[in-house]
Amino acid sequence: MQGFLLVAKSVAEPGTAPITTLEIKGKTAYHLPSGSQPIPTADGIYYLYNSQNSASLPGAPIYDVSVDDQAFVRGMSTILCANEVGDQARPYGNAKLRNFIHCSYRKSDAVYMNALYVGKGDDMDAALLDAMVQGATEAVAADISVEKTGKEGNPNRKSNDGSSKHMVIGYRTMSATREQIALHKRTAGTSADPLREAIRDVVITVGEPMQETLVHNGVVYKPVSRTNLNEGAAAPPLYLYECMDHYTIAYNANGANAKKLVVPSLQSKFSSPITKIGMARGDRVPYNEELIWSIEQEGDKFVAWENVLSTKGQKTDLNYGIITADGWKDLGSKVTFDWDAESEWEAEVDVEKREEKRKEEIANENIVPISFVDNRRYLFVHRENNSVKPGAEITGGFVTDTEAVGRLYGVHE
Repeated sequence: MQGFLLVAKSVAEPGTAPITTLEIKGKTAYHLPSGSQPIPTADGIYYLYNSQNSASLPGAPIYDVSVDDQAFVRGMSTILCANEVGDQARPYGNAKLRNFIHCSYRKSDAVYMNALYVGKGDDMDAALLDAMVQGATEAVAADISVEKTGKEGNPNRKSNDGSSKHMVIGYRTMSATREQIALHKRTAGTSADPLREAIRDVVITVGEPMQETLVHNGVVYKPVSRTNLNEGAAAPPLYLYECMDHYTIAYNANGANAKKLVVPSLQSKFSSPITKIGMARGDRVPYNEELIWSIEQEGDKFVAWENVLSTKGQKTDLNYGIITADGWKDLGSKVTFDWDAESEWEAEVDVEKREEKRKEEIANENIVPISFVDNRRYLFVHRENNSVKPGAEITGGFVTDTEAVGRLYGVHE
């Protein structure tokens, strides 16, 4: 078994009996096992279909299934839903469900990153749910925009006006067999490329507006999301971009814009697709102390990671330009008024004016941080052939989690 899909009764059972085989996007067949019973949910009746196709989700051999109320479970793939079939179908996460199905699948070098997502919400659970609704099956379960520190553990948002959201990175994987890849190479590219939708690179733009198509170093990138990672903050906008072969193929097929810029195949730029993604806090890097020790002692295979860079070639903090504090100190300026708040209406005006004055004090640095918090977040990726993009090498850093050096989140193992 390589994939599952929850299908709404309105699709699976248009007549008196459920359809036994469904096709999604015209290429992935899902089958209803004999004797399957309908599954009642908070959003109606569903059927659980399965697939042997590597183009299904997650597209790798499944060996365990569990159910709980969390959108994502570390190391497992969340089963998505479909309310229609055919070429227009786009599997999605159903936020109306009270429980979600997760499957453990065999991780290998043949599992590639297929899509990235930015989920956001008023709290961490809402942000994870948003990533799943967009189509993510797994997530790096670390909040980009909130740091919980200080004596009371209060979150310090990217903005003080409540406009900032909690944000997470979600992703989806795909697989390709060695035979499919070898066939594509033997036929000099005339057979279907099994890796045309595998992500080959990720970059971040800093201080630039979001672009529908970004051509960087001769490579076509598309935005992961229209969401500014610094949304709501007085800081330079940050946007995440991904590239894959089919972006380049479509770009060239459309005339490569007015300048007729023909972009080369990504295989000439990046010899290997991305298979893992992770995020670290502070100076933590995505290496494991025990693994490094075993490599030195026993010669185990070393897994090389690289920094996700900006288009300027720099390692980029996902909280770039943001100051986080564990508390604020008022330097003593006070608000004075020329009237007595004798009526209820005047009291309300008094409160409003005091709030305006407080914002002015903050803007004029009359209220300052008690101490600063290290809010840095960095993304890392791993390539199938263990190569590292030039300039993205990891140097220094710590390989164990501590409060002082930071923590490692969501590394896709």
